[in-house]
Amino acid sequence: GREAGKQGGVAHLGEALVPWGATERWATMANKMVDYSFLNITDAASELRLKFDIAFPLPEGKAAPAGGEGAQKKERKAPGCCIRLANNAIEDLTPLYQGVSTVFIHPALIKWIDLSFNNIKLIGEALALFTELNVLYLHANGIENLKDLKPLQSFNLRSLTLHGNPVEEKKNYRLFVVNLIPSLNQLDFSPITRQDRETASAHSRALKGRRSQQDKSGPGR
Repeated sequence: GREAGKQGGVAHLGEALVPWGATERWATMANKMVDYSFLNITDAASELRLKFDIAFPLPEGKAAPAGGEGAQKKERKAPGCCIRLANNAIEDLTPLYQGVSTVFIHPALIKWIDLSFNNIKLIGEALALFTELNVLYLHANGIENLKDLKPLQSFNLRSLTLHGNPVEEKKNYRLFVVNLIPSLNQLDFSPITRQDRETASAHSRALKGRRSQQDKSGPGR
């Protein structure tokens, strides 16, 4: 199960990143992915360190780093920028950065996060410290409202997934997201076309015009 899921995650990594990055560079990053999928994680702050050896096993025949005589054992950390947390039981994203900091050498340089198939309902400011984030998978969670997606507009995202959340059923969902995050190349694994952008922009202008007209007319007029 974990091996098949891992291969799927790497395929999506390539699918999302190859059009706008160097293939060889991102293939290397995929090989350094830390894969916590299917590990029944609920609290990222404490469990990522505990389950790190499962998520990022040492190559066969390679020993873990050790401290000097009488020193504490040196904790191994991942050098990459990709983390897969799919198919767990995560509800609260607040402790995510704290947990990632315990297992990555450079947590602020994380570019690719897969949080699909969890129990996430709110994003809030929990991802704010991942300032280099380009790819974010949130499909198959419990996000309900379009307004709850607004924290994502601060990222330079290239690929985002939200299908399988209740918010997907909201009217004009795709237009809203395309307009909210202009940097996107893909939404729900579907390329964003020039026509998509023009339609989303026109829809946004129409909404603003309608609201402006309502404000001018005021209640009861």
